[in-house]
Amino acid sequence: MVLQAHSLEVFIKDPYTHYVIIEDDQTDITEWEALLTPIYTNHKLVLITKNTHPTLYPANITNGWYRQQFIKFLAHHLINGDRYLILDSKNIFIKSIDLKGFKYEGSGSRMNYDDPWMQYWTPWINHISKMLSKPIPKQFWIPVTPFLVDKHTVKKLLEVCNFEKIILDALADKRLPISEFLLYAFFSDTEHPEIHMYGGGYQKGDVESTLELFHTITTFALGRINLQNPIERNVIKHALCRVGLDAIIVENAVSKTLMDG
Repeated sequence: MVLQAHSLEVFIKDPYTHYVIIEDDQTDITEWEALLTPIYTNHKLVLITKNTHPTLYPANITNGWYRQQFIKFLAHHLINGDRYLILDSKNIFIKSIDLKGFKYEGSGSRMNYDDPWMQYWTPWINHISKMLSKPIPKQFWIPVTPFLVDKHTVKKLLEVCNFEKIILDALADKRLPISEFLLYAFFSDTEHPEIHMYGGGYQKGDVESTLELFHTITTFALGRINLQNPIERNVIKHALCRVGLDAIIVENAVSKTLMDG
């Protein structure tokens, strides 16, 4: 989270509110405040925990990974604007950009339902289609972050379907992979031009080729698998420092990601 907050301050000039969902039940909020608050000089930090926003944490969903999918949508009422950008903690900004540059809903790239890559998600998609009695969309936004959502679309989604029950049913049926972003596609009927994905992760190569990748994306995903490889880890660290991020913060973030793994 520290590296993401640092990258937000370095590269996003217009002030925004950054809502950070805390799934760590063991750490007191004051520790998170002490860690993150000093970083935010241009932007506003809002920490979301069970104690500060109890209605956002469904009691029946105890699995943190599934619960945070629900929270991302439940939090729509906190947003003042019409849209909000969903990030994972691994998403690091790597270039100066106005968040208004995220023009289109989704992750920036779409995939056809019949694409082989979508086969993993087919049981979930078919389940949602049957449950909602809605046709399967021809295309889906690739379910990765950053992911831009429309607040009014999210509100409609939550009014039409019981997302908590959907998650609980899917948890009971272990064959169903869950993605809130694929569910979102059933309610977002806008057509957008095909563009590159907003985010991306490490590609095989050296520092220079990784920097070339940075030209085509807005955020970089700090993937634990890549960081476990010493060569790839050094490439990532050097590339992040080359774009202007603080070397000590980068090193600490890489080390913590490895320890958390």
